[in-house]
Amino acid sequence: MMAWFVEPVSAQEREPGPSLGVKSNLLYWATTSPNFGVEFRVAPRWTLEGTVGWNPWAFSGQRTLEHWLVKPEARYWFCRAFEGGFLGMHLLYGQFDAGNLPMFNRQAIYDHTYDGRGAGAGLTGGYHFPLGRRWGLELSAGAGYLYLDYDKYRCEACRDYVGHYRRNWFGPTKAALNFIYLIH
Repeated sequence: MMAWFVEPVSAQEREPGPSLGVKSNLLYWATTSPNFGVEFRVAPRWTLEGTVGWNPWAFSGQRTLEHWLVKPEARYWFCRAFEGGFLGMHLLYGQFDAGNLPMFNRQAIYDHTYDGRGAGAGLTGGYHFPLGRRWGLELSAGAGYLYLDYDKYRCEACRDYVGHYRRNWFGPTKAALNFIYLIH
């Protein structure tokens, strides 16, 4: 004979907790890129997040990191929304004009400018650290696939065209240290 059991709901799961979080990625600000995110609770353990970022500035020495980015994400929380650890799936799309940057000791990034777009998807893992009733820090990282379609130039000023490229890339697609404000 088959028996059906109904698992009791704990008092913690009955209380809905926060329903909205507004956030900003401090790591993204370190690249001089203003950014803003909003996350909505859609079920006791599920949230939907959307983040936008933008960098309109060129730097001295013909260095540039101009770009905009949109990243939606669905998250499953192990405890309940906005508490503890989570896993997620994210999408991303953006356009960029970047180059002449002394990054990672890679000569190709320092000597060239890249102008194009990228789209991708990945998996995310993270953890929310409460800093009080309404404030928190959220640490997350993600990896996945990124498709890049871009033009390559020898320098920012002369725009000496090198060629058009399409690349498929697998690796890190997200790094975030979000400062978050929760709304109950």
